[in-house]
Amino acid sequence: MNAITSYMVSDKWSMPSPKIGPYSRNRQNRALTVYALMLVLGALPALIGLSPALQTAGIGLWFPAASFLAVGGWALALIPVFLILFFLSIIGWFWAGANVAPIIAWALPIPVAVMMLRPEGVTSYGHWAALAVVGFVAVSVVLLRIRRDAKHQKTAETRAEFFEKSAATTRDIQANAKVDAAPELSEEQLEGVRYLYDRALQPMDSWNGYDLGDQFQPGGLRYQLNYMGYAFGLVKSTYAPSFTGYLQEAQTKATEKYLNRKVWSYWVYETMWGHLNFSNFDPAGRDNIMLTGWYGMQVGQHMLTSGDRKYSEPGSLTFKWNDKKIYRHSLPTILQSVVDNYQNYDSKFGLYSCEPNWIFPICNYFGMGALAVNDSLYGTKHVDAVLPKWMDRLEEEFLDRAGSVISLKSEALGIEFPFPKCEAGYSQLSNIFLPELAVRHWAISREEFIRQFRKDDMGNDYVAIDMLGKYKETPDPRLGAVIALGMGSAAEMGDREVYDALQNTMDRNATKTVRDGSRNYAEVNNMYNGALVLAQVTTPNAFRNSFLRPTPAAQLNGPILARAQYPAVQVARAFGEGDTLDLVLYPGGSGSTESIGLAQLSPRTTYVAHFANGRTETLMSDARGNADLSVQLNGRTPIRIEKAPA
Repeated sequence: MNAITSYMVSDKWSMPSPKIGPYSRNRQNRALTVYALMLVLGALPALIGLSPALQTAGIGLWFPAASFLAVGGWALALIPVFLILFFLSIIGWFWAGANVAPIIAWALPIPVAVMMLRPEGVTSYGHWAALAVVGFVAVSVVLLRIRRDAKHQKTAETRAEFFEKSAATTRDIQANAKVDAAPELSEEQLEGVRYLYDRALQPMDSWNGYDLGDQFQPGGLRYQLNYMGYAFGLVKSTYAPSFTGYLQEAQTKATEKYLNRKVWSYWVYETMWGHLNFSNFDPAGRDNIMLTGWYGMQVGQHMLTSGDRKYSEPGSLTFKWNDKKIYRHSLPTILQSVVDNYQNYDSKFGLYSCEPNWIFPICNYFGMGALAVNDSLYGTKHVDAVLPKWMDRLEEEFLDRAGSVISLKSEALGIEFPFPKCEAGYSQLSNIFLPELAVRHWAISREEFIRQFRKDDMGNDYVAIDMLGKYKETPDPRLGAVIALGMGSAAEMGDREVYDALQNTMDRNATKTVRDGSRNYAEVNNMYNGALVLAQVTTPNAFRNSFLRPTPAAQLNGPILARAQYPAVQVARAFGEGDTLDLVLYPGGSGSTESIGLAQLSPRTTYVAHFANGRTETLMSDARGNADLSVQLNGRTPIRIEKAPA
């Protein structure tokens, strides 16, 4: 019995009983011990009567900028300045893995305060004031933790009441979900996909329409390219396995544009200030699952759906920083990096880091997805090997007391960092490698979505800072991440009730723009616009299938649509098999007559194209099995091409 099956039949699929895991507790105790030593060392100079300078430095060990309490006077005004600096260093710490930033920000005020020390020495109140601040913060942290745990416990109790029924409902929905036997993209779906085509099909050195700001968190170019790739791969596998043309060009450009230094340069800085590594900038080395996991999924899906195996070749995925620092990879080496990080590097947490020190569980779901597509491509058993420990650590170390997967945890300190949670986003991903885990996540998500709908129909106006990569005010804090990822999971699980409610919420609260046949939402960044398109073209289990099921040989080897002019010809369906090719095309504008190119026909053979209005047209393939066909596009245009009767 393999690992996936053994987990599916285990008793783990009830509500989890979260606790602080042993490794987290060990790291927390270690951190508290270090801080206790800092308190003792900070007090010693005063207790044994050492110099005022050493007493001032000692107070500075208790909390950032505390040393100014020993100086007094106008130096007290520097305390908020350096506390703000320390706060910014914490943001830099988790935002970009800058492990050295908090250490520098804590230490910097100490020599400044020592140099400002007055001749009369340390203030009489310095130590007591610092001790009072430490006590106040300690009590506040304990009280906040008690309050948080009580809130989580209440949520856990509520979830326990509905979980079994909701899980059963989720399974019923999956079992009864209808899948179209002849799927095709609607005009509205084509508008969304066209938004992605417009960006992917431009020249490799052009970035028109991309978000070019922050490259460390959700605004990163890498995530924009990932979701483009996932959407193209799903369109290929579900709707158009017999279309190469500009669909395959878009897949290829989204894959290879990722190698541009602009996309992965963030890692050079993170490994320097996070690992103190100034020589080896290999993005597929230690940590960085936000690249190897996400990109491994994208490249693997591209290969599985297109049948193109070129990224298996050594050096086919090369990251070049400069003429001396060139990192030659292929899909197997990128995926081996994921395996090595899970199995070989010294992380007790089982899951491993994005930024140095910071473990994002969501990225590790992508990592498992990357291993699953690797197994599909190469017949390996990486998921079976990694999953048992991965799941044990996930449940021991990465669930809060409500049973939700935490957003990120410090590997060094073993503490959760406050960051928005999105329970709904995990179902779509876990359905690839462990469908029963997807059921657990969705059983919680769908019930809580529905409860929210009943409360206010998700129709109230909200103003909050959006964590979608634009970092601007948006009408509703749930837009983008929660809605897009929730829609993706709802579509993957076949839950149309929740999907439609989320889509309606998006349309009511965000600005939907359709321009030149391309649709997007103005408030949402490229990454989540891509996630929305992916959700809107997903059918039940289609996301899973695009990573696990190769395009059948009948479509890879049968007749194909090899050429269509973009954007004049919009391809909604392309299925070829044997001697037939079924197409559904739309005009890119008001209507036109266009030439399309067919390939992989029988050489020097007569074919007949059947149009919906009863018109037929005869065409002859050339010696290489290619043929051109002129088509008049006016709205939905179905065409069936088949070998002429003998």
